[in-house]
This record gives sequence, structure tokens and C-alpha cells, in this order.
Amino acid sequence: MGSKPDYDPNTVKQNWEALSTDENSVLLNRATQGLYAPGSTFKIVTALEYMREHSDYNSYSYNCTGVIEQEGTAIHCYGGNVHGPLDLQGSFAYSCNTSFSNIGLSLDPSAFQATSKELLFGKKLPCVLPAAKSSFTLSVQDGSAARMMTAWSAAITSFRGASVIWWSWQTPAPTMSGMPSGGMTICPLFRKTGCSRSQRTKHSSSRCCPLL
Repeated sequence: MGSKPDYDPNTVKQNWEALSTDENSVLLNRATQGLYAPGSTFKIVTALEYMREHSDYNSYSYNCTGVIEQEGTAIHCYGGNVHGPLDLQGSFAYSCNTSFSNIGLSLDPSAFQATSKELLFGKKLPCVLPAAKSSFTLSVQDGSAARMMTAWSAAITSFRGASVIWWSWQTPAPTMSGMPSGGMTICPLFRKTGCSRSQRTKHSSSRCCPLL
């Protein structure tokens, strides 16, 4: 786990005044307390919600032309790629922005938000380290542009009344680990340095907790 810009922990006392007033907030652990847009990793949450709402998700089809437009907002696939005919698996494999935008238009915002909460958005993370709380605020009042932007990347802070989604980099670890393990998330393991192999269990902090 790393955070930049950093500082020398051995000289905190001597340099406290400079560190505590540094305009770059060097004391902030960005890995656990910084909040960032999830980007395409959020497509995992979108795909899960689509599968929950559509039992026939294997029949999903979409023809990617490289761009989708709603309410005057155009969303393009990365690098100008045109993926052509896609099913849900192909949409996920190619991380197709336009297909996921199309999926977002079909989702129930309230159910989408509920699923995000199950995946620890807006909740305290099950970890011993202090971590910033993520957020997900998509609602039925949001228009098509906001729903598309949320579904494919959640990479927005404010967009014509769009939802605001932020998470710390610590959020994906327990969230994504729970998906292939039947909903049981493994919290990060921490141990003191300099421990012998026999002491590591004693000094470790790790536990399993239900996710879904």
C-alpha cells in the first residue's frame, strides 16, 4: 500500500509544522482516505445489477458503433474503438462504454443504489485502518445522461444533476474479493514488520465478513 506524495516517518516530530501545513496534504493516506472516481471498474457493479434485474441476461445484445447519445450527451468507446455486435459477456470483456451506457438506461436507479450499498458503497469498510466512506447517489430524478455516465464509469462529480460516486482505493479489495467467494469478503491482512513466521498469526489482523 503506497501513497504519494509521501514523507519520512522517522522525522515526523522534527518536521511536524511543515508536514501539517503542507498544501499537498502529505499526511493524507490516499490509499485509504482519498476518494476517487471508480472508472471502468464500476462496470462490475453495473453488470451485477443488470443480471439481477434481467433473468434473461444471456440474451442481451447491443451493436456498438463507438458512440451513444442521449439528451445531447455523447459517450464514446475508449480510443474510438467500434466493437460491433456484443452480448453481455462481450460487453464486459471489451469494457464497452457505449454498451454499458445502454445497460444503464434500462436499470432501476433505486435497485442500483441498493446493490451498491450491498457492495459497501456508503458504508464503513470492514478494515482496521481508517478509510473514507464512498458514496453513490443515483436516483430516479436523474436523467438519461446521468444514468449512462454512472453505468459505464461513474467518473463524474457533477453532470447535469448526475449522481456523485466516489470510493477510496481500499474499497475494491473487500468488495471484489466477495464476488467469487460466495459473498464472503476477506478483509486486508496486516502484520508487524520484523516478526518471525511463528509470530505472524499473533500480530495479524484479518477476518472474514459477509458481503452480499
